[in-house]
Amino acid sequence: MARASAFQAECREFESRFPLHLFFIYHHLFFIKLTIVSTIIMNSKPSDFFWETKPLNELTTQEWEALCDRCGLCCLNRIQVEEGDTIYLTRVACRCYDIGVGQCGDYPNRFAQVEGCTQLTIERISEFTWLPETCAYRLRFENKPLPSWHPLISGTPLSVREHGIHKYDPVNESDNIDLEDYVIDEGVGDW
Repeated sequence: MARASAFQAECREFESRFPLHLFFIYHHLFFIKLTIVSTIIMNSKPSDFFWETKPLNELTTQEWEALCDRCGLCCLNRIQVEEGDTIYLTRVACRCYDIGVGQCGDYPNRFAQVEGCTQLTIERISEFTWLPETCAYRLRFENKPLPSWHPLISGTPLSVREHGIHKYDPVNESDNIDLEDYVIDEGVGDW
């Protein structure tokens, strides 16, 4: 049901922006995709939904990576005030983050490229309370379900776009940027 209403909203947006013939092509392709996804879900065994059935410490490397919804929120810079423990989120994405594509531009080499880039591992998951409340790693650690827009549920990586880094209108880090000019009003605790 959630997929159908999301589709209806997508259709309305698409129809308002593109000629009618393109809308019909898009509509047809969506129903083909919906049929394929529905068939996969209906023919799936419970073990196929690893994110619901497997404990984190039993996930394969591929399953662990698939949990990431690619929202990019962990790629935003943060500022910690020296006098306190308050951490502020900024709209500034790290140098490697490709805003247009919506993911790290050098994922295999990110730790060498970006000082302070944190590797999220199963062994260290309890340390990552700074992750947003919608982060699949955090949700699964807290035994909570994934949101309906997570790509593993929705079947499309595009569903995360309005819930991730793009809702903050990010900019890429550069030498000319003062992070304090890009602080987001919401504190990290208010994800």
